[in-house]
Amino acid sequence: MHTVKIKEIAVAFIESLAIPFSLLKVEEQDDRIWITLIPQENTSRYIGYRGQNIAAMQTLLTLILWNNGFDRDIFIVFDIDGYKKKNEEKIKDILQKKIEKIESIHEPQIMPFLGPQERRLIHLTVLQEYPEYETESFTDEKGKRILKISKKTVQEELL
Repeated sequence: MHTVKIKEIAVAFIESLAIPFSLLKVEEQDDRIWITLIPQENTSRYIGYRGQNIAAMQTLLTLILWNNGFDRDIFIVFDIDGYKKKNEEKIKDILQKKIEKIESIHEPQIMPFLGPQERRLIHLTVLQEYPEYETESFTDEKGKRILKISKKTVQEELL
């Protein structure tokens, strides 16, 4: 992958936002490019409420990379001081508890409200790590996107 070029573009992007940083690291991990920024100050301000600022910066940085000729299939994750890594671990822990509950009570489970990237993480994790389960996203009566996890049922063939 072109991690050196991605790092150059990411550094220019962060500098254009006037964010003083002590480290910017780019690494390929789990079919994704992780761009991790360690700011020198006000980390929470750059993260934003529930990670909204990170999400906005990730969107902009992804668009910049696309405009610089990078493949649109590359999944970019922009992280600040490990916030997204910790959040992913927390979401995977919740998923594990939901799987255990499905096993014990044999009923589908609903995940707590998740953003689009978090729902994607659950879909991919279930697909890769829990092949006997399936996920389904749908919209509830309040217009919120809901994620349901259930055990796959085997359809009997009709003769």
